[in-house]
Amino acid sequence: MTKLTRRGLGLLLAGAATAPALACAALPPDKQDYIRKVEAYLNSIHTLQGHFRQINPDGGSSGGTVYVDRERGAMRFSYDPPAKIELIAPGDWRIIFMDATAKQVNVLRVKDTPLGFLLNKDIHLSGDLTVADVSPDRDEIVLTVVRTDHPDQGQVRLAFSERPLQLRRWMVTDPQGQQTVVFLENVFLNLPIASSVFVYHDPQVFGWPNG
Repeated sequence: MTKLTRRGLGLLLAGAATAPALACAALPPDKQDYIRKVEAYLNSIHTLQGHFRQINPDGGSSGGTVYVDRERGAMRFSYDPPAKIELIAPGDWRIIFMDATAKQVNVLRVKDTPLGFLLNKDIHLSGDLTVADVSPDRDEIVLTVVRTDHPDQGQVRLAFSERPLQLRRWMVTDPQGQQTVVFLENVFLNLPIASSVFVYHDPQVFGWPNG
């Protein structure tokens, strides 16, 4: 697997096998209020499209365009050149990572990734998920989220502006403390996105994109 491919997978999978379990105490009522507000905000998002900027653990960066359609359970990250990377969740159980330079495809289950819950039709930050911490910080709210039964999949910190409430970035941290950060920029919510954006074309049949 190429270095850039590992970085891209890190966007979703940092700590997927060996992250330690977190001991999560019950949060006080004021922090529970933040969780309810964030939950309502996330469920108000039907579609999202915009630019993303990814900072890798080694300080390298990349960017591109992100599309999310929660009604379809679909997502796509298209990396800007010179990267020849596509990450597609076509709306079933899969997240597909294509690296046209390495001629490599990796297929993962959505539910096995720390960010997979963002594609749920109904997002509940409880039950299958545990909010381990809520950190109000100046004009931001940061939630640390893990899967309740599978904290070994890693932890995700979601950062929101508070007024207005908007998702700004997320940070995925691996067991060694290495962090992949994704910033969202120029985001548009709840605009139509063509279903063709989320179609996966098997490169063994259709050839490699940008290849």
